[in-house]
Amino acid sequence: MQTCVYEELGHTAEVGMRVGAPNAEQLFVCAAQGLYTLAGVAAGEPRLQERIMLESFDIESLLVDWLSELVYRLDTVGHVYEQISIESWTPTRLTAHLTGGVAAAPPQRAIKAVTYHGLRVTAGEQGWEAEVYFDI
Repeated sequence: MQTCVYEELGHTAEVGMRVGAPNAEQLFVCAAQGLYTLAGVAAGEPRLQERIMLESFDIESLLVDWLSELVYRLDTVGHVYEQISIESWTPTRLTAHLTGGVAAAPPQRAIKAVTYHGLRVTAGEQGWEAEVYFDI
């Protein structure tokens, strides 16, 4: 079980979230869980097991690419992942193992894309925090 902290951030044309976690790897897991919470979607059957490998320019781009991959998979094939483990992580590269299923019902909110607007990833004494906005 991950220790995640979410907060939905309002915006006139977007929806955002502030997410916090004890470390960087868990921040990416928590951001994925926050995305599914914002979309109002949960996994159904059958069970899926997949692996994602991403490489990006910096940590902010890696977070955008990570969430964009999950939005793409949700939008194109309806995949929702309830269990995510980060197998390897650096600020520019990650490999994750995903377990989930096809969405049990259509998302309550259509997330179109992840944006760079207001994007922020920080580390502090209390852990890691990110703010990210989505086009809806």
